[in-house]
Formats: sequence, C-alpha cells, structure tokens
Amino acid sequence: TDLFSQKSKRSSFSTSNKVLQLSDEVESLFLKNFAGNDRMVAMKYLNPQRPKNTHMITFLVGLFTGTFVSLFIIYAILAHVSGIFASAGNTAYMEIVYHVFSMFALISLHCFLYGCNLFMWKSTRINQNFIFDFAPNTALTHRDAFLMSASIMCTVVTALVINLFLRNAGASYANAVPGGLIVLSAGLLFCPFNVFYRSTRYCFMRIMRNIIFSPFYKVLMADFFMADQLTSQIPLLRHMEFAACYFMAGSFRANPYETCTNSQQYKHLAYAISFLPYYWRAMQV
Repeated sequence: TDLFSQKSKRSSFSTSNKVLQLSDEVESLFLKNFAGNDRMVAMKYLNPQRPKNTHMITFLVGLFTGTFVSLFIIYAILAHVSGIFASAGNTAYMEIVYHVFSMFALISLHCFLYGCNLFMWKSTRINQNFIFDFAPNTALTHRDAFLMSASIMCTVVTALVINLFLRNAGASYANAVPGGLIVLSAGLLFCPFNVFYRSTRYCFMRIMRNIIFSPFYKVLMADFFMADQLTSQIPLLRHMEFAACYFMAGSFRANPYETCTNSQQYKHLAYAISFLPYYWRAMQV
C-alpha cells in the first residue's frame, strides 16, 4: 500500500548500506542478463510507474454489459415478431448479417477470455508483462480486457437492432450497416489519436506484422502466443474472407450473397486462409 511504501522509505531499512548494496547488485544482474545493458528497459520492470486505480473502468464494464443485455433482448423480440428466424425466405439475411456480426462476436469472446487469463495470472502472481515484454504502465489489465469485450458486443448488438429496423422499414441500404461497422472498426484500429488503448492497438498491429513476416522479424514470446491464438480462430478468418468478398465486390447493393459462396475461387481461397495460421506458426520455429 501507499502508507507501507512511505513508512518503508523513512525507515532505517531503506538507508542501510547492505540493503542498498544488495539492491545495486540485483539491478546490475538484471541489467546484464535480462535488459541487454539497457538501463531504461531494466527500470521499466524494476521500478514501473503503475497507473492509478480507478473505478471508472469497472463502472463502464457494468454499463456496457447491461446495455448489451438490454439490446440483445430487444433484438430477440424484434426478430421473433418480424419472423426473421421462422421464414424460409430469409436465408440471405442469415448469410450476410451473421457472417459479419459473428466476426465481431468472436473478437469480443477472445477479449473476454484474455481478460479471464489476465485475472488468473494476477491471482497466481504470474508476471505476464515481463514474460510478454509489455510495458507495465500501458499493459492491459483484466478490467481493460473486459471493457473492450463489453464495448464491442454492445456496438455489435446496436448495429444488429439498427439493421433489423431498416430491414423491416424496407430500406434498400440496410445491408450497408454491417459494412459501416467494419469501416468504423478499421478506423478505430488505425486511429493515431490516444483513444481506446492506442498503445495496445499499435502493439497488436506490430505483433501481427511480426507473425505475417515471421521469417524476417525476430520472434518474441508475445508473437508465439498470438500465433497460437490465431490457429484457433479459423472461423474468424473465414468470416473476414466472406465480408471482404461481399463488400469489396459491392454485392450488398443487389443482395446476391451467392456471388461469393458459389465462386470456385472463393472456395479455393478458403482453404488457403484456413492454412495460413498454421503456416505462420510453423515459420516461427
């Protein structure tokens, strides 16, 4: 605690020559063996500047989770009333909408499970920031991961409700809503401003670059970990393939979802995309 730290600094223990000598020896050993004689890197782990704890993140997690549950109930009621799931003629809606929104749902689930991992690592006193070479002052906590998961799912269900409203109103541009969600997500991922965990977003893009070009970049522990995660996200990559084919071809205007699924090139590309994560992982060995 802060009180304990203040008392320790004023005590004779912190000014003992033997203690200071031992501290210097530990610092020099860490500097030599773990930081490559880079003092700034060593101090990042030995004396990290931890962010102040705040209850705002916990509040936002609860807010977004409650909003997600409420919107999901609204969507389920609207879908039941409009007969989306009962009608056999709504195959196009299921094929188009759920490919895109399932992609974001899988990302949200992955963030949630990563948050569970962070919570368990913290409970068992595992220093994952040192293992993955993350800066302690900018690394995600389990609350941050839960906030990302809840906010993504809240946005996804909001887009689902809007899409269903537009579809029931007969709007011709209803299927452009999933495309707008993809554009919004891509813009947020590459946003240069310090909003929504910029350091984490840039770290993710750097790790993905190292994975894709793994034979040409030094592979770190975080790269190994992320490449292993990608091998279990084949459905996510397949959903991304369909979304790219559907929206880049402009098919959403005429709603012919069979254009992609019936194409032989699309089917051949699906095999290549399913193989890519295993190829990237093999190139890291």
